[in-house]
Amino acid sequence: MEERVGAAVPDFGMLVLKGGSTLILVLALLLLTLYLLRRLSSFRGISGRLRVVEALQVGPKERVVLVALGKRELLLGVTASSISTLAEFSEAENEGASLSRPGFADFLSGAQRKKTEATEVPEVMNVP
Repeated sequence: MEERVGAAVPDFGMLVLKGGSTLILVLALLLLTLYLLRRLSSFRGISGRLRVVEALQVGPKERVVLVALGKRELLLGVTASSISTLAEFSEAENEGASLSRPGFADFLSGAQRKKTEATEVPEVMNVP
C-alpha cells in the first residue's frame, strides 16, 4: 500500500474567490430582503396620506403626537395601553396657527438678556 505524505493543498486564490463570492451572495440576499420588507410593509398608513408632524415625550411611556391626515391634523395622546384624540384641527384653523419653534437667534438674544439682567448692579440709595 502506498501512503500519501502530503495532502492536496487548496489554492489560495480559489479560497479567496469562493469566500468572496459567498460573502457577496449573502449581502445581496440581505439587501433584497430589506428592500422587500420595506416595499411590502403594511406600516405605510392609509395610501401614504398619514404622517407624523411632531411628537413630544411627556413621560416614560407617554407622548403627545401631532398627525396629519390629508387636510386635517389630529393631536393624539399615546400611552402604553391606549391612544386618545386630544384635539382635531382643520385646514382653516391651521393657516392662522404657527407651530414653529423659536430659532437659535431667539435663544441667543434671550440668553444675552438674562445675562445682562443678572450682571446689573442695583443702585444703593444714600441715606443721610
